[in-house]
Amino acid sequence: MKPLSTIVLPSAQIDLQKWDACVASSSHQNVFMYSFSLNALCENWSGIIWGDYEAVLPLPWRKKWGLKYMYQVPFMASLSVMQQPNLSIDIPALQQLLRKHFRFLHIDIQHIFFENWTVRKRVNFYLPLNNSYTEISSNYTNECTKNLRKAINRGCTLKRIYSTETVFTLYQNAYGSLQQQHINNNYTAAITFAKEAMQQNKASVWQVTQNNNDEPIFAAIVLHDKNRYYYWLGAPTENGRYCRATYFFIDEMIKMHCQTDTIFDFEGSDIENVAHFYQQFSPKSEYYFEVKKFLF
Repeated sequence: MKPLSTIVLPSAQIDLQKWDACVASSSHQNVFMYSFSLNALCENWSGIIWGDYEAVLPLPWRKKWGLKYMYQVPFMASLSVMQQPNLSIDIPALQQLLRKHFRFLHIDIQHIFFENWTVRKRVNFYLPLNNSYTEISSNYTNECTKNLRKAINRGCTLKRIYSTETVFTLYQNAYGSLQQQHINNNYTAAITFAKEAMQQNKASVWQVTQNNNDEPIFAAIVLHDKNRYYYWLGAPTENGRYCRATYFFIDEMIKMHCQTDTIFDFEGSDIENVAHFYQQFSPKSEYYFEVKKFLF
């Protein structure tokens, strides 16, 4: 097979319609690779394009001390090469291309293993929803089942809402002190992304209340694309933790979408207590790679 031509273009010169068509028809999914996601979340981005948009890879970048480098974008999951089925990417050629354009990489990337580069293997949890709720929930741990009973007994109810600000307010209140790296500009970008995702019909907003009161005790934004639902951003209040609202929310999402050819993507995590929480739902594991590399 003749090698595909390869070009790197700044985002302003990319045919975004062709780019998004490639992402939509890719052999795997990543909602963050659409141009609206990249435009909202990245400070700057360029793109590698193979052939006539038969494969694409975004390159988020910054400059420091005059040096251009790729960075892991806050609030964005892993990068992915989005490509047509049965298309093969020349990894050594990709490595050389990155060397040509950047002096440093710090990125998370799926489906690509950079040979001869040191990488850190990281885990993501996901749950196929093609079985009945009874069958899926029978695999929950005893700890999970016990906490779901508490959530029900403490009056948790789920409601769809349309205010992304509710989610970000709860998120900052719950995790702001632990998320110092998420400076105001990053929150602004994430809010812009969430609103755009809703306009693109690729996001929904949910809140859990207690005994049908209006005051949220948990809120979350769920992204979706084709057959994948992403638990992108969520947070409880202190009362929400007491009521086990996060357990309740995830269980309700599973109830809502079970017996369909869909996947619930937990969006992580290597953090021990978060991983323990997700594992109570008996998800499957998939892996991606963190790359930190000076390119001289």
